Amino acid sequence: MNIDSKQISHLFSVARYMIFSMIGIILLQVAVYLLMPPPDSAVGFFELFQESTFKGLLSLDFLYLINNALLIIIYLAFSVFMMKRKPLLAIIAFIISAIGIACYYASNPIFEFYFISKTYATATPLEQQMWITVGEGLLVQYIGTAFISYYMFNAIGLFLYAIILLFMKEVPRRVAVFGFMSAIFMSVPSSFGTLGLIFALLSLIPWIIFCLMMEKELRIEQTIMMQ
Repeated sequence: MNIDSKQISHLFSVARYMIFSMIGIILLQVAVYLLMPPPDSAVGFFELFQESTFKGLLSLDFLYLINNALLIIIYLAFSVFMMKRKPLLAIIAFIISAIGIACYYASNPIFEFYFISKTYATATPLEQQMWITVGEGLLVQYIGTAFISYYMFNAIGLFLYAIILLFMKEVPRRVAVFGFMSAIFMSVPSSFGTLGLIFALLSLIPWIIFCLMMEKELRIEQTIMMQ
């Protein structure tokens, strides 16, 4: 086994652990959303941060900031795994997915709300009105262009990964099917009202199954590389 294979094996090992961590974070975030629905206004977020910084961070998807950092490594491992069949398409899929993740970080106003909530608490009524306007603008940004781009780019990236898997005869076709299913649901952002929220939650089911199946494929590939 040469050094390149060893490095790839290490990448797959890290990605496999990250897949389980990511799934745990997803389930935890869903539980947080159901048990502690986020406020629907800037004032609500200001007050939540004042009540508990921890609750404020969770309500603005702090866990997904961690989740998406893990996802970059997972996508990298997927691309390396698929490069033996469709190298160019695998690279394109990774780039598109990485751009989508970057869009999410650009859209999330979590720390802006953290700092503004401190200023809001000691501001005069007139100043508070100004900060409310700023906060409402941040909430619009949170569900705006960057956030929608996050969904669209990741859906496209997942479509490409699923297409590549169809060309990999050693990988069961059902893996690609679950990838396609998740990408279809993901193509409707959660900010698109009730339908978007339903699709976002539904996308998690095939996504988790897809990732678990890919974890198995990475493990099998590692075994082959070690021989």
